[in-house]
Amino acid sequence: MVHTVESRRRELEKVLARRVAWIEDNGPCRVCGSTENLEVDHIDPAIKISHSVWSWREDKRLTELAKCQVLCQEHHKEKTNAEKRAKVRHGSETMYGLGCRCQPCKNNKNEMKRVRRQRRRELGLPVT
Repeated sequence: MVHTVESRRRELEKVLARRVAWIEDNGPCRVCGSTENLEVDHIDPAIKISHSVWSWREDKRLTELAKCQVLCQEHHKEKTNAEKRAKVRHGSETMYGLGCRCQPCKNNKNEMKRVRRQRRRELGLPVT
């Protein structure tokens, strides 16, 4: 089947309408009750198949969406970062990037900066 610009536009509109309708039916934010900037969140990411469900056939899409909830953008980000923190150990650059400022994370961040500066010196690049 050859897709035209028009057929792709219609398909995108259909997909976006499905997402909006599902969020309206399942909102507001489960944490704060907000109706602004709503997003779909997999309650348990370990059982997530995909986040690209809106173009799937209805039965498959609804099965995946049964694993989801509606969260505002702020609470979705908080939950996602907490899940990442649970998987990452302290004293890693990733944990520092997630906002942890415990001593092991600070020490690792400083050590990584030192290593990068040393590599730049060895390569004859400007050290920042």
